[in-house]
Amino acid sequence: MSSLAERVRPDFPQLARRFEAGPLVYLDSAATTLKPQAVLDAVVGYYSGYSANVHRGKHRLSEEASEAFDRARADIAAFINADPDEVVLVRNTTEALNLLADTLPVSAERRALVATSEHHSNLVPWQRRGALQLLEVDEEGLLARQTVQQAAEGAAVLSVAHVSNVTGAVQPLAELLEVARAAGLITVVDAAQSVAHLPIDVRALDCDFLAFSGHKVLGPTGIGVLYGKRERLAALRPAQVGGGTVLTVTATGHTLKEVPYRLEAGTPHIAGAIGLAAALRYLRDVGFEAVAQHDALLARTLTAELADLPGARLLGPKAGRAPIASIALTSPGVSADHLAMVLSDTHAIMTRSGTHCAHPYFQSLGLPGTLRASAALYNSTADVHAFAAQLRSLLERLVGRAR
Repeated sequence: MSSLAERVRPDFPQLARRFEAGPLVYLDSAATTLKPQAVLDAVVGYYSGYSANVHRGKHRLSEEASEAFDRARADIAAFINADPDEVVLVRNTTEALNLLADTLPVSAERRALVATSEHHSNLVPWQRRGALQLLEVDEEGLLARQTVQQAAEGAAVLSVAHVSNVTGAVQPLAELLEVARAAGLITVVDAAQSVAHLPIDVRALDCDFLAFSGHKVLGPTGIGVLYGKRERLAALRPAQVGGGTVLTVTATGHTLKEVPYRLEAGTPHIAGAIGLAAALRYLRDVGFEAVAQHDALLARTLTAELADLPGARLLGPKAGRAPIASIALTSPGVSADHLAMVLSDTHAIMTRSGTHCAHPYFQSLGLPGTLRASAALYNSTADVHAFAAQLRSLLERLVGRAR
């Protein structure tokens, strides 16, 4: 077993679960990651010990909850090298990107540039504004700087996923953002798939906005982050207003609070923020350099093991990827859904099948979907080997039968 996985696996109680088919092998972390005990304890600790609303009371419990919530925001900000007032707490990446698409100055004449390989959450919101321009990616799923340069004239925004949720391809983000800045574009980074695998430094990236979801990075569901430069956040029109967003209200008008509070209407997901901060502290304590090295090993192992499967091909780059692998089935009658069910029910190996919220990308490839395996720090190379061995055995039987 990989040393890091061996060290951290006891921290994830769900991995102790056993099925009739054997112990759990969880390879669906691109959909949602498992949660360490530290996160579970933080969430339960809030609900069982100091559950109260924040920033609305002077009693002891409210002050304890407010302090924990504010500390959580500061910890989340520090994780991406931002200041606390540059971090808006939202439900998820989808909500963050919708807020941007609804309020940034985009139109049919001033478009948002988005790659064909993007997740629907970074595509449909811009499409709804009538401001979407799709950019083709290469055969490895990468967006070229020349493609952005050629499309930049007349555009307003470049919105790009750091890591593909389909192929695990790591975009040349620094190059793409440099091109976009030179062309005067507003830059948006979807870090949903990169935040658990790669260090994120918004100062070094110099992006205008960046978004990610807590549940993709060992945290709770229903909590996410929208980072923005202060002047960019201040220019956004709040999607909702009401409690928590205003300083004063009269019968004829209201005065909004400063960012980030003006963008956080109503009672926030207090437990979610506390849980997310606990997840990021857990990653910090494990050591992000060790996590990145381990994930690179998992990515290399996935690529090597899945490179020559019968009746299948691996999408994405041969190198420079996160530990996410999508396998396209090329033999007639072999279904990704069927493979996922057999792997689960017969071998307790949990993978994902389908089009992974990336319909335009699959349409461009002429594929109905893929089988996807995605790993995280709690996975060992033995997990990858077991998955690949069982998949190869299944394909050898099914492909031979299809012939």
